[in-house]
Amino acid sequence: MLQLLRGAETLRAQLTRTCSNAARHVLDESPTSTLALASDLVDAAKLVPNASLEWLVDGLSMLPDERRAGVLTAARALPVDPVT
Repeated sequence: MLQLLRGAETLRAQLTRTCSNAARHVLDESPTSTLALASDLVDAAKLVPNASLEWLVDGLSMLPDERRAGVLTAARALPVDPVT
């Protein structure tokens, strides 16, 4: 896991970092965690072919139901630039 998180800019490394960040933001209940998690979802959608934001939010089983709509709304409001 540590080797995947460090330095390398492969798709696998990028996705590992994005998933690690998302897991941290799911558990965080600070005011900024919703926007941070939304950003993680947008990043994941860029890395996973054909993954919709809705599908990604549905996969966050530990995300409380009362946060789901807010995270999805915030993610939809963020710009989605293609992966470079």
